[in-house]
Amino acid sequence: MPKDVIVPDVAEWYQRHGFTALIFDTYGIGAKNFIDSITFLSNHPLIDLGKIALWGLCFDGNIMLAVSATDRRIAAVISIAPMIDVTGDFERHLAILDLAVTDRAN
Repeated sequence: MPKDVIVPDVAEWYQRHGFTALIFDTYGIGAKNFIDSITFLSNHPLIDLGKIALWGLCFDGNIMLAVSATDRRIAAVISIAPMIDVTGDFERHLAILDLAVTDRAN
């Protein structure tokens, strides 16, 4: 199902439940657009800076995970069906997770 069908409905659901939702079309691949959107929202007087969360679907779900691991302004992330490697060595994944948690803490 195309994002133009899913994403507006999700944003409206969040709005009905008291959340501010910003949806936009990204260009290119990477986190810069999302980081810029966080900065944009952070400058709005009605945004609670301690409650900024990200929501991403599929590939954007991956980017949301990466952004939330590196941007301390993010309080929560919802990643729906991210494209992740589930076939790799479990011990390797634990080591990478430990690095991400340590990096986030610093």
